[in-house]
Amino acid sequence: MRLSPIQRWGILGAALALTLLAVRWAASNDDIEVKVPRSPRAAAEPSAEAPPRLALERLNRIAHATPAADPFSPRSWQAMEQAERRSSAPPPPPPPRPQAPRLPFTYFGQAIENGQTTVFLSRGENTYAARAGSKLDDTYRVDRIDDQVIVFTYLPLGTRQELPLGSAR
Repeated sequence: MRLSPIQRWGILGAALALTLLAVRWAASNDDIEVKVPRSPRAAAEPSAEAPPRLALERLNRIAHATPAADPFSPRSWQAMEQAERRSSAPPPPPPPRPQAPRLPFTYFGQAIENGQTTVFLSRGENTYAARAGSKLDDTYRVDRIDDQVIVFTYLPLGTRQELPLGSAR
């Protein structure tokens, strides 16, 4: 709904008239007296209009005790760390040393050619022909091949492992 300019001025004029009436009514009710109680001292003084004089000398000053420790004294973090170490529980034991996994190879034969022994190993679906010094999957190295055992080194940890000949895993 849109108001015409005449209607807007009429509403504003009525609001102004009501505001002026409210101000006039509030001004006519100013005959209320407010009594402020006076202190006995103020009644005894000859001039009630003068502000009372404060007796500052009667105020008690509190003597502050010296602090137990100076908050601005130099401190050593090393001393605090040592105290914490002494008060704390012993450190947990170190984690166990990592171990190489079980040998994943299965021995299934060997061939000797010109005094050089070649062993045939399987790992899952892969088949390997290995001699001493051969690397298998960049994880194992064949160090030695005897009549009874093949000696491997697990390269990530440098751990030596043995696989008996003629046995599975």
